[in-house]
Amino acid sequence: MIHLSPSAIQELNRLRQRQSNLTQPIYLTLDPGGCAQWAYRINAEPLSDGATTTFDCGSGLTLVVDDTALDLVRGLTIDYSEDLMGGGFRFTNPQAHHTCGCGHSFSTTPEPTTSDCTATPPPATFESHDSMAQPI
Repeated sequence: MIHLSPSAIQELNRLRQRQSNLTQPIYLTLDPGGCAQWAYRINAEPLSDGATTTFDCGSGLTLVVDDTALDLVRGLTIDYSEDLMGGGFRFTNPQAHHTCGCGHSFSTTPEPTTSDCTATPPPATFESHDSMAQPI
């Protein structure tokens, strides 16, 4: 199961509205590399021809995840917040042994594969799970 906060759903719907396609699903993928072992990617581009799992997130939002990434994102919480430096998605992943301070990259090994790209601690864990995506 993947959890999306109300602010993440609102921002994803805002981005879909800017593209004039509110029925377009959102795709979550993991790219090897980044500051740690894996980097999150959220986009509107369809995934490759591999098997996927579709989640109904409510508010008309559908999230599609490549099946090869499902074990790595099980229990993932996606939040969106804005601060003086701008807005961005925040990821809290119970499968991560190490999360880079940038918040967009994680490792599943006990020791980080690379050094943290920031000097600040990772974002605080998001506690409220107001919306939980359910597989369709």
